[in-house]
Amino acid sequence: MSLEQMTKWIDDLLGFGHRRPGHNAGHKTEAYLENEFRKMGLKDTRQEKIPIQSWTESSWSLKIQSVSDKWESIPCHYIPYTAFTEKPVTAELIYAGEGKIDDIKGLDFKNKIVVVEFPFPMLDSGKLGKLALSKIDPGNKLPDGPLHEATWIRPAWHVYHKAVAAGATGFIGILTSQPGGFDSYYAPYGFKEGDGILKKPLPGFWVGREAGVELKRLAREKRMAQMELRGKIEQSHTANILGVIPGRTKETIIIASHHDSPFEGATEDASGVSVVLQIAKSLLEEKIQPEKTLLFMLTGGHFYGSIGTRSFIHSHPEILENTVAEIHIEHIALAAAEKNGKLEVLDQPEPAALFTPYNRKCVQLGREVFLENNLDPIFILPAEGPLGKFPPTDGGDFHLEGIPVFNYISNPVYLLVDFDKRDHIAFDRLVPTAKAFQSLVRKLDTVKKEELKTKSFFFKRIIGKFASWSTRNKIKKLHGPGVEV
Repeated sequence: MSLEQMTKWIDDLLGFGHRRPGHNAGHKTEAYLENEFRKMGLKDTRQEKIPIQSWTESSWSLKIQSVSDKWESIPCHYIPYTAFTEKPVTAELIYAGEGKIDDIKGLDFKNKIVVVEFPFPMLDSGKLGKLALSKIDPGNKLPDGPLHEATWIRPAWHVYHKAVAAGATGFIGILTSQPGGFDSYYAPYGFKEGDGILKKPLPGFWVGREAGVELKRLAREKRMAQMELRGKIEQSHTANILGVIPGRTKETIIIASHHDSPFEGATEDASGVSVVLQIAKSLLEEKIQPEKTLLFMLTGGHFYGSIGTRSFIHSHPEILENTVAEIHIEHIALAAAEKNGKLEVLDQPEPAALFTPYNRKCVQLGREVFLENNLDPIFILPAEGPLGKFPPTDGGDFHLEGIPVFNYISNPVYLLVDFDKRDHIAFDRLVPTAKAFQSLVRKLDTVKKEELKTKSFFFKRIIGKFASWSTRNKIKKLHGPGVEV
């Protein structure tokens, strides 16, 4: 395996720019990856195009009217896939706290610009360790307590939908606890909402922590605000890139990552793509026909509601019927922490998680390949459990289809903001990660499908379901039945 080759793939991807679904950089990426698959010698290499609407911002601004009637600019960033404005939208601000039931009770959002705070919940390493099916941390690097903010979880987002239903004019979210104080937060970007554009009919902005302090004060004073978000929506497409190493049987192992990104997309997810490419190249160089067919897939549209994964599942029931396992690899990242108000990348890897079924064989295989390659710290977590009904990955939908998954991901706090740069990749873990998952593919090639389907960990299943129900129930008690958790 070659770190030099993996680095070249990463640099080539970064050279295309922001690889957003439906955009020119996204199309260049798709053509490049198809060519790389073809050059390697993968069979049946192809693009499977998926129609989407590309959403492209051109300008945006937020102004607040001062006591002297002057309009003062507030730093902000657009919320992706929210509505463009034909002209500036002017309305009174209304403060909705953190979007909890008591915060919004009795508030009239009609014809107002709704302001709500978004403090992210904390990931607790100690609690995750108790709920994990296994934990690999020989050096005791993981704290027995808070790890960092879970920046992909937004309990207050339901207020946006309430604002739409109530006839509000606009929406502003304050990123109260985003480490580093960034406002360039590219979320939400679809998830299970289907067509993200049609689901977000109000213009929306994110405001960072520092500017948010002043904005909160002004919203409480019911000042007038002016929002302008210009851009265009066009018919376009994204594409899944596929290639195959034929096996002796139709039984299939899928090895995947996603190729799109909101910004530069170094860890998110040039790093994961490079690992999938390296696994494919190394297995081809072995020139040994596997027992099972190996399907390599680089999905499009993760930042469009994971439409690539969902489209593949919908379009290929015959492949799913024969799929033994789905491997998904995302974010080979360095950790980061805030110091003196600024986010700094640390010289240590971001703790990772492998999501897999309640199955002892799956957990055993995961432990083996990570320990063989000195990869830690890693939680092996249930695919359905404390963090939701499916893994928080682009491969999570495969679990919903009943397919055993091995979904690997880390979530550094900078993942969804414009701070995800090349030097944030954990380069020294790229080759070991590729070796680990190549080893996993080899091991799965000899495993019977039924071995991965058996339910194990009876007490962990009970505890996990209770923990998931308890967490969701607590959030819903605070935010109401419409909250998305």
